[in-house]
Amino acid sequence: MRDEAFFGQFIEFLSKNLELVDYLISLACTENGQEKLRYLQEDLADSRITMIVEKIETEPQFVELLDHNIRYGQGYLFGEPRESKP
Repeated sequence: MRDEAFFGQFIEFLSKNLELVDYLISLACTENGQEKLRYLQEDLADSRITMIVEKIETEPQFVELLDHNIRYGQGYLFGEPRESKP
């Protein structure tokens, strides 16, 4: 069952700048959480918002996100931060 308040809660959660990767992985660990994650992805897509997960630092985090169809991410696993202008 879709939790209509969940999308609003998630946007509020994002604004607090918490550890999103750990949250999404923990969310995906339960059947109810997986359903919420699917609905969140649908709501974001319907709103034309692309989910880009940041702070991907380990290969297990990356694999877990791929397992849950999270398509975009960034983090130390993919390369060290660099200056935009050398």
